[in-house]
Amino acid sequence: MNNLGNIYASMGRFDEAIPLWDRALELKVRYLGADHPSTLNTLNNLAEIEEIFGHYDRAESLHQEVVDARVRVLGPEHPMTLLSMAQLAFVRGRLGHLEQALLDPRYAAFVEQLLGISAVRVDHH
Repeated sequence: MNNLGNIYASMGRFDEAIPLWDRALELKVRYLGADHPSTLNTLNNLAEIEEIFGHYDRAESLHQEVVDARVRVLGPEHPMTLLSMAQLAFVRGRLGHLEQALLDPRYAAFVEQLLGISAVRVDHH
């Protein structure tokens, strides 16, 4: 179901992709667990589609779930975790939550390296 959802999304048929991803997520959580990489990829797909539709509050919530799980499972410096953090920061920026969008200085260097961009640093002291 997830792969078919990906195919529909790649064709711009997002309305058909969403129910497939929702069902795939439900099944993956039930059979693989909420923290399984495949489950998290599907959850991330849903977050991205919410962004496309401009549903930034929902996208923020889903991206936060992905970040929390990836930090738990993969650690805070894993490339997939850092990518998820960057996606969450982008959505928060779109919502006007600029302080929340600023990347934690502990992760900024990793995000810069991963994405080849300069991350904004804030001193939290």
